[in-house]
Amino acid sequence: MRFRECPRCRTGRVLDVWVDEGWQHQGLGHALIDTLLERHPGHRWSTTRKTRRGRVFFAVMAGATAVAFPQRGPLCVHLAGRLAHAWRRVTAMR
Repeated sequence: MRFRECPRCRTGRVLDVWVDEGWQHQGLGHALIDTLLERHPGHRWSTTRKTRRGRVFFAVMAGATAVAFPQRGPLCVHLAGRLAHAWRRVTAMR
C-alpha cells in the first residue's frame, strides 16, 4: 500500500493497495486499510480509485469502516506539492 498523509492537517490519500493475485480475497487489503486507520485516527482520507477493482474495493471499505474515501478529494497545501502551489499563484494573479 502506498499513501501520503499530513499529520498537521490530518488528511491523507491512499495512492494504491496491491495484493498479489494468489493472496487476494483473504482480507489482506482490508487489514492494510484497518491498520492505516488505526495508526492515523481522525484523518480524512481520499483515494485515486484509478481502476475498477479499486473503486469496488474502496466502496466496500467505506461501508466496512464508515470512512468515505472520496475519489480525488482535495489535498491539503502540504500534500499538494510545488506544482499545485505554483498553479494557485498563477490563477490568483488573474
